[in-house]
Amino acid sequence: MGNKRTGGMTAVGVINIVFGAIGALFAILIVLGGGMMAAMGAGMEAEFGAEFEGAATGAAGLGGIMAIVGIVAFGASAAMLFSGIGVLGLKPWGRKLAMVCGGAWAVLNIITLFSGFNLFNLGFAVYGGLLVWLFLQPEWKAAFSGQPAAIEDTQSIDEFQQAA
Repeated sequence: MGNKRTGGMTAVGVINIVFGAIGALFAILIVLGGGMMAAMGAGMEAEFGAEFEGAATGAAGLGGIMAIVGIVAFGASAAMLFSGIGVLGLKPWGRKLAMVCGGAWAVLNIITLFSGFNLFNLGFAVYGGLLVWLFLQPEWKAAFSGQPAAIEDTQSIDEFQQAA
């Protein structure tokens, strides 16, 4: 196979870019929502005083946690997006990054499935596992090695027979 990108590799690269871009957009919304919730909590305490102190502190804390989760999700989504770019370019780092992202997606979505069955989580877990499996296949590994394609055995036999 050598350094030739197959249709499957192109599909994986494009899917990673799409998932990464959509994930980054959702992560930005999570960060903004967390910031708004934290601001709302601070505003509740300032406006209503001590009677809403516990609720205000809880809202502010939850907003801060949401913002942190959003930042982490943005980083993971950006990594998925960049892995897709690397896969399309047959870069060895793209293969490795796609495997790391796929493994992380599989593990995190399997863990999430324990809190309740969800088809989206199941699908993302399967896709993450599929990424790792595909990039461990010898043909896919060879395509990202940067080495020129090896001569197939049948060609070598034909050349040997013609020389004799």
